[in-house]
Amino acid sequence: MSDGASKVRGEGLSKTDVGRYILRELNGYHRPGKILDLIPVITDPEGSWLLTVEWVDTPVDQGEVKGLKVKFADTVTLTDSSTAAPIPGTAAAELAGDGSEAESRRGDISTTRWTKLTQSGEHENGMTETVMVRAENFTPSHVGKFIGNSDPESGVNYLIKLLNFRVVNEGSAPGVTMWIRHGEIDGRPRYDDRWHVPFDQEFEFTTITAL
Repeated sequence: MSDGASKVRGEGLSKTDVGRYILRELNGYHRPGKILDLIPVITDPEGSWLLTVEWVDTPVDQGEVKGLKVKFADTVTLTDSSTAAPIPGTAAAELAGDGSEAESRRGDISTTRWTKLTQSGEHENGMTETVMVRAENFTPSHVGKFIGNSDPESGVNYLIKLLNFRVVNEGSAPGVTMWIRHGEIDGRPRYDDRWHVPFDQEFEFTTITAL
């Protein structure tokens, strides 16, 4: 958590907090957002604020200005720091700690060369490499790479990007928590998601190279 952070209830917010940063978790990062304005929602009988927040960039998300509703009963974290940081214990935090990438534990790689006809009538050549990796064998070097997936409704094959992950050994559901970004397909925009999978679940990591 960022330096100078403190937890407050929503009812404790005031105009004096404009200019400070509010923290939230997104895709495996603590992401600060600068409070630009806050107004009370007078139609809410339980009491709430509508904040205008300028969220900072993270390695996987671009900055943006969005509204955020905070109920008086909610607990939020305020900070004076504008720096995003990976959640401790995640692969991104490990990468940030030493600046190096652990070597991938690679399985058997399948390679396919292909040629397709573009809309302009030209031929485009490429190569697709795929390798199956169990969740328990993920390393920080897998962060930022792509996994083959299929849309259950349309049956369309597409790629998802591994944004971050964390190994969970304790609790009632040990496994790997994955922060992912689904690629865009016809009729559906890209979106972010979080999965928690068992250690033995396998994923098909895919690399496409133009030749």
